[in-house]
Amino acid sequence: MAYQPAIYGFTSTLNSTVVNLAANAVFTGATEEVTIYSNIKVNVYSSHVSATDGLNYQQSHDGTLWFPMDFYAIPALTPRSFSVGANMKFFRVVYTNGATATTTFVIQTVYHTSDKQPSSIRPQDGRGNDNDFVETLGFLMGYNSATNVWERLRSTIAKGLDVNPTELRASTLAVTTTAAAGTAVTLTIPAVAAQFHYITALDIVLYSSAARVGAAAPTVVTTTNLPGAIAFTFSTAGAIGTTDVQDLIRTTPLKSSAINTATTIVCPITAGGIWRITATYFTGA
Repeated sequence: MAYQPAIYGFTSTLNSTVVNLAANAVFTGATEEVTIYSNIKVNVYSSHVSATDGLNYQQSHDGTLWFPMDFYAIPALTPRSFSVGANMKFFRVVYTNGATATTTFVIQTVYHTSDKQPSSIRPQDGRGNDNDFVETLGFLMGYNSATNVWERLRSTIAKGLDVNPTELRASTLAVTTTAAAGTAVTLTIPAVAAQFHYITALDIVLYSSAARVGAAAPTVVTTTNLPGAIAFTFSTAGAIGTTDVQDLIRTTPLKSSAINTATTIVCPITAGGIWRITATYFTGA
């Protein structure tokens, strides 16, 4: 168990290596006491991918019972740098290689007496689960479950991000319809192959072309292919020249229920009333 003097930026020889690993081989660093340090940085480069969660920091209170703290998958030909606090008395690095023997392999562990920035990552780089996520540049990120990485949100819904990127999208399509007084009207948002509708605004107006007398039951506008089959209630009374308006505006667009399916807003026959329906939307997977 080596105990090193408290100098800034001490490079550990016991938890560093440049020796190549055979397929599925394991490098286990030696036990080092790290109580005089506050930060440990491990830098890794490999010609071939590691095993799943191949890089592992371990810490121990007695040098015998080890507690795995963090696990990271290391890609091929991609330098990685990770930081961890010196939380227990002893420290070591354990690295498990993947199924192919390495031709270049480097682990360098550096102990610091003061905290260091965990990693340096360019804004254009993808964010995997194997980054420390402490950065000086902030931006909106979303987790892509399809590729298991964190990404900057794009202005496209085709990325499959769990955080809905549609909040960043502008409407590119619009449709509107109207009818004569006392006539039913249906607004149809046409189906698009392999696409959903993302409605950013829906405006339904009932104009009283003649005086309308109230009734016990309201006038109801219905929909198809929208979550919950949402409906809108309109009054049955209105003075001539007045309007009754229902606006649906979402920060996050309202996604249609089914792909490749028309979405409709259906306004019933209303005596003395003229309907106007307008929707803005875009389509996406």
